[in-house]
Amino acid sequence: TCMPTTKHHLTKGKDFLNGNSGSDLFLAPLVGGKPTLTGMDVLNGKAGFDRLVATFAGDSLAPRLKNIETAVLTRRDGQDCSLDLAHATALTNLVLKAFKDNLAISHASHLETVSIIRAGAVDFVINGADLAKVHHLKLSLSHVANAEIDILASSVQQDYQTIELTLNHAAVTLGGSAMAETLVIHAKGKGLNYLYFNQTDAQTLVSKIVIDGSGDLTLNRPAGLPDLVTIDASKATCAITTVIDSPDLILYKGSQGADNIKIVDIGGDSLHKALVSLGKGDDLISAISYTFNGDVIAVNGGAGHDTISLYGGMLHSDGMIRSVEEWDIGFASGIYHLAGSGAE
Repeated sequence: TCMPTTKHHLTKGKDFLNGNSGSDLFLAPLVGGKPTLTGMDVLNGKAGFDRLVATFAGDSLAPRLKNIETAVLTRRDGQDCSLDLAHATALTNLVLKAFKDNLAISHASHLETVSIIRAGAVDFVINGADLAKVHHLKLSLSHVANAEIDILASSVQQDYQTIELTLNHAAVTLGGSAMAETLVIHAKGKGLNYLYFNQTDAQTLVSKIVIDGSGDLTLNRPAGLPDLVTIDASKATCAITTVIDSPDLILYKGSQGADNIKIVDIGGDSLHKALVSLGKGDDLISAISYTFNGDVIAVNGGAGHDTISLYGGMLHSDGMIRSVEEWDIGFASGIYHLAGSGAE
């Protein structure tokens, strides 16, 4: 039989609370407008799966938690704040609700999941001094408007193997000195999701982006990821909007929805031997001042009614563009040779 969850209530004074061998829930609401969770409290969940649910007030918090795996923090103040997890090393799951101002999280190397719910245009800084302890970080953002998440490491460059990002009605900028080889994006919700990359972080090392889900996604300016090689949205049923201008990108696999892809000439032999392979939807490819030829880029429109719209430049397809039903050259200027392109 399962043991019932034991509830522990914090007070305005110093609390020294111990859990039992089952699941424990530590509750720390505001009392008289003052927080009951402070750095003076010592909470020990002991065995079992234990949670802390607290209201975070004031400009800083350094909780003393032992054997507590999950913390849910709701923000009430409208000011910048900091969260120090140096004395909460068992904490792996952090949920942040209703944050309207910037939050800096330090000593966060043990976190495996960070969920942000109903936040405003704020900056979340997750600073893990030694990311070698955790190789996979999950970030979940629901109803988040124009927030930025900066993931930082120590002065020695260290990265996650995978960052898993769930977006549900979220607009987020991802930056910081620590990143991952693979970025997995789960796009949810009926509205648009937006993901931007902070291009000032040149050391960002994402080489592969994998997208799934049914929520439409705008992936903005992946040129901020200088080592990006693959974008794979083949398992997504949503529509993807993105710009292909990363210098090392060699493969884009489109979603099953109606993708909107812009291919931008960024000079040199960029995008050489790249393949854009689209899915089932009615896709639009906009080529902006770009030269297509067999050594540069190939396009396969896949199923659906697909369109290429030209905005200048020179085009030599020579059979490297397949299954594209419509060509729009109303804004184009230059030389075009469509032999073997499959254009109708």
